[in-house]
Amino acid sequence: MDPLPRTGTPGPPLALGARRAGEVLVVSVAGELDAATTPELQALLDRHRLPAARHLVLDLGGVTFASSAGVNLLVEIADAPAHAPALHLAGTENRVVSRLLEITGLTGVFCLHPTVDDALREH
Repeated sequence: MDPLPRTGTPGPPLALGARRAGEVLVVSVAGELDAATTPELQALLDRHRLPAARHLVLDLGGVTFASSAGVNLLVEIADAPAHAPALHLAGTENRVVSRLLEITGLTGVFCLHPTVDDALREH
């Protein structure tokens, strides 16, 4: 089930970026987060989490579409073992992301921040 319908012309499937800010791994996600693209995000996370980051900030401000596969990946990351980095979601003022979190009832599950800078200020 895709909770958010695609609107307009589809853009590039997925663009990812990663950078370190001290003990924080910041991963930017732009484009469509669905069954075809979530493995790319998972692979990037697997590559960049070592050496271990204490916090993971996913910048979802550029997400243009998200399916249940995207939601499942976020939940899997949040449910990772205690030694995994704490998950923070940034870019949550993006209507696609905010609506997705509202529809799924997950707004209380994640640490939400309007921007990456807001998330980084906590650390």
